[in-house]
Amino acid sequence: METLGNFLRKARELKNISQEDLAKFTCYHVSRIQALEEDRHENLPPMPYVKGMLRSISKYLSLDVNEVLHQYENFLNTQPKSDPIVSSVNEISETPFYLQKNFLLVSATVSFIVLVIVASFLFREPKQVKPIGDISTTETTSSSEVSLGGKESIAPAGGYKLIIQAPKDIWLKVQIDSDAPYPLPLKAGGSTELHAKKVLRFFVSDVEGVKFTLNDKEMPHSLTGAKTFIFPSGASLPTKEK
Repeated sequence: METLGNFLRKARELKNISQEDLAKFTCYHVSRIQALEEDRHENLPPMPYVKGMLRSISKYLSLDVNEVLHQYENFLNTQPKSDPIVSSVNEISETPFYLQKNFLLVSATVSFIVLVIVASFLFREPKQVKPIGDISTTETTSSSEVSLGGKESIAPAGGYKLIIQAPKDIWLKVQIDSDAPYPLPLKAGGSTELHAKKVLRFFVSDVEGVKFTLNDKEMPHSLTGAKTFIFPSGASLPTKEK
């Protein structure tokens, strides 16, 4: 039986599209595309993220999105079930805290914040508040990063309140002010409320249909695929992809 990876690879090659071109259009790293086509699902992110990839790839290759997602779900049904919460607890309990990835990430982030504060006092130059660290899937800001909101340079007295409502399973990575980024999965029909004093930056695995309400004002859009949002950034949220 043909695997999902083989099916996607043949569809791409039939249209004479390279993996690099596909990665550029969908804003996913070429290594993700390779892992998906080679059925190396153990090297891929969580299921909501992969579903976002499949939607973007299917649209670009003119494939039936529902059929591709159905093939992926059939693949998942053949895999042994595991409890991610129990697995995470076991991993944490078996690994010393000073060797855990979260501890190392937090330590590196705190060290970087301290250096930035010291440098700001030494040079005494006014600097725009920017989020610390990278919450996207690449080391540089990609074309998928868009702004959320208007051109406000000074936060309102109450800061910013953002409500995210998910029509399907999605995966987020959130950074509030200068805090360390953290992952945030959302189930279909679920929502989350984020509060920030100055800066709000977050990555969404698939933004299609996701509803944003900023300070009680709905921010309409027609974006699809993986996107990184930042607020404030000097531009309003696009109403359609460019």
